[in-house]
Amino acid sequence: MSAAAAVLASLWLVGCGPHSAVGLRDASHRIYSFEVAAGYTAVHERIIQRARQQYVFAGAPRRQPGVTARLSPENRSATVTLWDSGGIGIRYRLGAEIRAIDPARARVDLYAAGKSDREEAHLWAAWAHTPLED
Repeated sequence: MSAAAAVLASLWLVGCGPHSAVGLRDASHRIYSFEVAAGYTAVHERIIQRARQQYVFAGAPRRQPGVTARLSPENRSATVTLWDSGGIGIRYRLGAEIRAIDPARARVDLYAAGKSDREEAHLWAAWAHTPLED
């Protein structure tokens, strides 16, 4: 492969998906908005616990998943983000913004970078609605 072809290939790969969690949460990536009959911290825990079980480090040299979560009590909100690392950078795939409506209800906005990530968002929506087992 020529040097020019290698540069073009790497630029194409870098262009696959948002380069930041904030970029992922652009309105063009929003795919679902819904309410859940639970507080925002409970919904956050439902998604983060299941995501950390689902997306585990595989030990392979390519595309390692990671999950990042942030809880903001001062704003009564939380975020969960799924990303892949490896190759030449991080690719942000799926994100959830969770905001309190009142103490017993939360609004969830799901954002997805691509078609397969949109399909994965159905799972996150189910997680948001399903209480954790004790």
